Amino acid sequence: MTTSRSNTAETGKSTSRRMFINLMAATAATATALPAALAATDPIFEAIDIHRKAYAAFSNCFTEHARLEDTLPTSARQTNLSRWETEIVETDDPRWVASEKDVHELSDAEEAAAIGLVSILPTTMNGVLALLNYIVAVERAGGQWPSGLIDEGASETARGKDWSVFLNRNLAEVLSNIMA
Repeated sequence: MTTSRSNTAETGKSTSRRMFINLMAATAATATALPAALAATDPIFEAIDIHRKAYAAFSNCFTEHARLEDTLPTSARQTNLSRWETEIVETDDPRWVASEKDVHELSDAEEAAAIGLVSILPTTMNGVLALLNYIVAVERAGGQWPSGLIDEGASETARGKDWSVFLNRNLAEVLSNIMA
């Protein structure tokens, strides 16, 4: 599975400090609700932790980017980075240029971690439950999941799928295996 999704910041994914705090509180409860021995037996727990950290890093970066956008004059923040274009304006405030680079990089890292959540299959019912609870917590906090994902090996008409398509497919497989 690969992605052609546009940069998270470019698609309007906004992250507020309150949303970030709500997400961290909700997902911390999910992570600590299970004994460490259970977490060690199912790889989905590590994938959840990786996404939680990537989401937190992106959220913090995006918050700083918004602060700079509010405080720097427009003339000092002309640099724009996207998947399609890199335009660095030499006269920009160096903090803005660094922030643009960080938002782009950390958005990609968060997206990769989200794809990891549907690339790594839970091996236990506790893992399935933890993954579903984590997804709900992220969505309740205002988080979004990737879209426009490419199903490798699928026909051209099957491109541009939502993240949930892969999640549902994987959960059906996992639950079938667990129930067998």
